[in-house]
Amino acid sequence: MLDAERKRANQWLERTKLEIDQATESELARLKESVPQSEPAAKKAAEDEAAAIIQQARSLAEAIERIEEDRLRQIVREAIAGIIPGATRDH
Repeated sequence: MLDAERKRANQWLERTKLEIDQATESELARLKESVPQSEPAAKKAAEDEAAAIIQQARSLAEAIERIEEDRLRQIVREAIAGIIPGATRDH
């Protein structure tokens, strides 16, 4: 009786191993097929992210240029106010 149970257990184990191997192979094949399909989507996502970073950098550069121009105007106004009699520095 113990030998019969051991035999059934070994048969079940062999079937289970086979099922696991088949499931693993099937999943591996599915993953290999999905890679070419997901690659263009990943490339598009990376391009979109790069474009967003570039746009953000451009916006920041424009903001810096505006700040520098405003500061330059302030300096010029202060310099003119020191040269021209009657000019005020608070414009």
